[in-house]
Amino acid sequence: MLLEPLPNPEDVAFRQAVFRDLEQPALGGALRGFGDALAAVRSTLERTASMRHPAERDRWVLDALERHDAAVADLWRALDAGPIASAGLAAVRDHVAAFVASSAFRRRRADVAAARAALDGVRYRLRIGQQRVVVSRERGEPDLAARIRATLARLGDGAPAPLRVDTFDTLDMNPLQAEVLARVVRLTPEPFARLAATVAAHQPVVDPGLVAIAADAAWFLAVLDLFAALRGAGVGWCYPSVAADGTLAAEGLYELALARRMAGAGRAVAVSDVSLAPGERLAVVTGPSQGGRTTFARAVGQLHVLAAAGCPVPAASATVPLVDGVRTVFDRPERLDDPGGRLRGELRQVRSMLAATTGRTLVVANEPFASTTAQDALALSRELVAAVNGREARMLAVTFLEELAAAPGAVSLAAAVDATDPALRTFRFERRAADGLAYAQALAGRYGLRESTIRQGMTR
Repeated sequence: MLLEPLPNPEDVAFRQAVFRDLEQPALGGALRGFGDALAAVRSTLERTASMRHPAERDRWVLDALERHDAAVADLWRALDAGPIASAGLAAVRDHVAAFVASSAFRRRRADVAAARAALDGVRYRLRIGQQRVVVSRERGEPDLAARIRATLARLGDGAPAPLRVDTFDTLDMNPLQAEVLARVVRLTPEPFARLAATVAAHQPVVDPGLVAIAADAAWFLAVLDLFAALRGAGVGWCYPSVAADGTLAAEGLYELALARRMAGAGRAVAVSDVSLAPGERLAVVTGPSQGGRTTFARAVGQLHVLAAAGCPVPAASATVPLVDGVRTVFDRPERLDDPGGRLRGELRQVRSMLAATTGRTLVVANEPFASTTAQDALALSRELVAAVNGREARMLAVTFLEELAAAPGAVSLAAAVDATDPALRTFRFERRAADGLAYAQALAGRYGLRESTIRQGMTR
């Protein structure tokens, strides 16, 4: 899996260099076109499995051979033109160059061209009438259709309007066409024998190594397409630096799925900055409901996953430590078919997560133990923090329990306050002390519901 975490900074740099090469329209377009061509070839080959007549099937396979080899040659020309800076794409170029230069490839292209030329030379005559179709050898008759077109061309002004004819859009021959083909094969067996021999001699049609190259390229291009779709959203993306000491520093961070929706609607995307020093292992995210806390947690998780895979990340700039995985504890709904209840299911999830947690793991907990009382949730959350800390892992916790932010060594990431109106959600987060009542107090003040205002009203 290409999205699996890479083990070291060198592998990350290797993959980032490939991404940078594929940002070039010529190289990216060439590999995209190559992948499309191979997909069309495979689709054709799948369709031939149901064709009844061997000559019909072989003819489509010949087309697949021709299209495959033409796509390989086109890819080689694009890769050779470059420029290529990455070792990964240079290795692809060398592989394709060796494939194109091989005697087997040259012989295959020559055989395919010869088989097609032989088929192009097949001529026969059809006589249709009296509920019969007669297939016979060509006898040197003139092309009457060409004569008729030439005669009629002198009678009209310009090209005639095309005549609309109902046709069946299908690859398969109908029984009549199959019978005609069978008789043509009997009349001129040599070209069709050559066709069958060519198809049999050059299997498989699609080279497995080239299929793997196309699949990997499709993944790289899909990642670049994801970020290219955000160009109108006013957000940036970058190739992160890898921090060996565990430093995390990202500016202009955003969540990809939300950013794509906002970009599609022409709306601005809220971004945040986040930073953790090497020894800071617990970040506690607090703020009002519907204020973007879960979205922010997803953004931090995406940042680590994409950086560890050598991909660009959704931030204007970023320095990220390599992780071996992102483990999550997300609140889950009650299930009627779970006799143990929601809390037991969450505890089992936590146990499984902790078993896979190492010193290089990021744990993202979103409202852990929300199914129980606030007092019990705080006690269980402290146990969870202690267990994660004991594994020397890093944890991001989204919670209403502000006491967690007061834990030793914890970093508080609180919702940013609008300078003009504290009651407005900003969907941004910053390093500062948790103030969970600030939003509620500002909202109460807007609607005249502060305690002092209410008491004053009661005394009147």
